[in-house]
Amino acid sequence: MRKVATIFEILAIFGTMSFGLGITLTLKSNAEISSKYVTLYDLAATFSGVSTQTLKNFTVAFAPQPGTYYDLDSQNIITMAQQSIKWLKVTATSKTIRVSAIDIPVNLSKVQNALVTEVGTSAIFILDFQPIGINNDDYKIEISNFSQMGDEYFALVKIIDGSVINYSNAVFEIGSIGISNSIGGISQLVSNYLGNGTTLSRITELEDMKYDLIDVGKPFKLSNKIVGVPVNFIDDGTTFRSEVIKYIPHQFVNVIVASKNIEYGQSITQNMVSQKYLDVYATTTAYATNLNEVIGNVATWSFMAGQVISMQGIQTPPDVVAGQILIAYVSYPSMTVTTFVRAMQSGKIGQIIPVRNVSNGYMMYGLIEKGPEIRIYGGG
Repeated sequence: MRKVATIFEILAIFGTMSFGLGITLTLKSNAEISSKYVTLYDLAATFSGVSTQTLKNFTVAFAPQPGTYYDLDSQNIITMAQQSIKWLKVTATSKTIRVSAIDIPVNLSKVQNALVTEVGTSAIFILDFQPIGINNDDYKIEISNFSQMGDEYFALVKIIDGSVINYSNAVFEIGSIGISNSIGGISQLVSNYLGNGTTLSRITELEDMKYDLIDVGKPFKLSNKIVGVPVNFIDDGTTFRSEVIKYIPHQFVNVIVASKNIEYGQSITQNMVSQKYLDVYATTTAYATNLNEVIGNVATWSFMAGQVISMQGIQTPPDVVAGQILIAYVSYPSMTVTTFVRAMQSGKIGQIIPVRNVSNGYMMYGLIEKGPEIRIYGGG
């Protein structure tokens, strides 16, 4: 019995030594995949004593479709790995491993180059491309067809990813507004194109890259406060990157704002308004810039304190106000008769309004003339 026990002890010691060689691997609890297959390398959180290539050559399963996921049983992975790789000790951190597929974005420069070939001009700028999931960098782009509506063109793009074929839509324009030698120069080109003193603040972050020049397309509105600028980065005569860079436009102007709340129908006085230097790019109404255009007018909108005064929300006061007592006259060939009337509605010189005779209550209609006075046309 002593001899048998010694053999078992030796085997146990040998086994412990094999695992003590440092051939270990710890599994992740989550893994994101960007290829067609899930490998042991993708599932490894840490490993030692085994080469990266060995783990990459160990295929565990097909990857899920882009944008989807599934769960792998950790114990099954442990069994498969330890049976296939000699002396490997695998440790799990969870019972299952959540495997999800990352969408590899289609390189827009490939789409742009395909459009250049199809359309026959290099001045093509992609405004929008519907994202589609692929999980292989080795893909081809073909243009199935394209059409035009106004200044915009639409293309059906064919993405060939091995044996898998997908389709997506691209919106593009033809025509450049200029060439920039730097990323900072793009905003100056676009500012000059937009005019009216417009300046731009870039919100898209761009990493450092090598390029010879940047071809800049026409800016287009993404929202009230953001514009997109399509650009093509060119190196050695070839477009290697196409992108829409987002900017916030600014247009600073001295405008008239309400110093206090102004109610509908109020006559605007000097203490109700002030001038302020504001960014009015996203303002959708005609804003006032001259105090003389506002003071003395009547508000036809209500304005909150700090609100920009719109020219559409004010009007010049009427020459005659409803309820006002006026001199009215009617002319005959041999004489002119005058009386006092009350205006029944407000109006301006040249308008005909209803008036009521103060002495007898008769309703009449008359033309507002300079004075103001009323020239009676008829009544009863």
